[in-house]
Amino acid sequence: MKRQRTLTPLSVGRLRVPRASLPASSAPFGQTVSGWVAWVRGEKSLPPNEPRVNRDACICLHAAFRGPVVRSTDKPAPGVDPCHPGETRNPLTENGTSAGGNPPPRHRGTDLPPSIPSTLLIGMLVVVHLAGAAKAGQTDKPRKEPWPEPQTVRDLIWVWGNPEMTKPGKHSPATFAQASPAQRARILGAPNIIMAGQGLPNDDQLADRLTRDVLGLKRVAWEIAADGKGGPPFVYTKRMAQVRKLADTYPKIQAVVLDDMSTVGVDKGFKPEHIRHIRELLPGQYRRVKIWGVVYTMSLSRPGINDYIKELDVILLCEWHAKNVADLEKHVAHCERLFPDKPIILGLYLYDYGDGRRIPRDLLEKQCQIALGLAHARRIQGIEFTTIDNDPQAVAWTADWIRKVGDQRLASAPKAETDRIRPRKPAGS
Repeated sequence: MKRQRTLTPLSVGRLRVPRASLPASSAPFGQTVSGWVAWVRGEKSLPPNEPRVNRDACICLHAAFRGPVVRSTDKPAPGVDPCHPGETRNPLTENGTSAGGNPPPRHRGTDLPPSIPSTLLIGMLVVVHLAGAAKAGQTDKPRKEPWPEPQTVRDLIWVWGNPEMTKPGKHSPATFAQASPAQRARILGAPNIIMAGQGLPNDDQLADRLTRDVLGLKRVAWEIAADGKGGPPFVYTKRMAQVRKLADTYPKIQAVVLDDMSTVGVDKGFKPEHIRHIRELLPGQYRRVKIWGVVYTMSLSRPGINDYIKELDVILLCEWHAKNVADLEKHVAHCERLFPDKPIILGLYLYDYGDGRRIPRDLLEKQCQIALGLAHARRIQGIEFTTIDNDPQAVAWTADWIRKVGDQRLASAPKAETDRIRPRKPAGS
């Protein structure tokens, strides 16, 4: 008798064969299917790295032709048939034989007739493959976002919404602060919204209604605070349960936002581990909901701030003092150097909160000009506009600027990088 290779065996009905190599999932599809056909015919075995859903489906298909499959590494419970729950089978020992040492009797099915054409098997296995791929995509990977990659400058524009400031009626640039989040987006011509201010409310019905109010926009992000009154303590168990529920119902929800993270949050005792806690509460398919943190440029030199930024999915980089907007590119370069794989959203204010005044026109134009250049270079992945004060001139100018540049096409990202273009290092660095 020919000696078998020392490999983990696979018991298939009366047939006991050593594991053989089968192309990995990355192999050409035709080659993979041909390997499956050989496996069903009893000539090969499935490899240990075959996706679980494909293995289970193929095993059940095999059972319909040849009988149940028992893998010695699985150690199935006696009397349980993995392919046909509710039915029984003869328990096997580790070497694939019955307790008496003889091959076990067949449970169901017959030997695969050689007359069954390979084309029939291939067709059935293609169905198994497609179903398995779809299943794996639902359970093992984040759900694909329902929006395309940004193609124009307008696709990158976000506006800061404050539901708690909303007053009924029609609004214009003169009453921008009192406009609802959806109206603010309409006034500026922005397709994306951050639901901010007091953040996601504790009332589930109110949270649902506010989310439905902005579903006419492309993408939605919700500011979040810790359970109860916002912390400390910084516990997010109930809050993230709300987020998961909303994300299940409204796939346009793309992110949660930690406002004032680098200033007020740190001062109150917010820690990097709290960001990790939030991420742990967004597992599996909820990984598509990204964690944004507001990082002020004045905080970039704060001791320990890098430990916070490392935990974020996206940096929402904001300049509090309008007089410093000329340094925006320098601050973006700083984040790129330290966190080269983290997307950056550039937050622009339509009011000079640092000096408590209306933003001068030249500085408003300067920050928008810098943001436009960074967007075309694919160095930032968004431009976000914020004001909670009424400055009709600043709002009207910004809306006109978005109309003028919004349809500009963005340069294609390099094939090796789907999320960003990394800047060249300065000479001498």
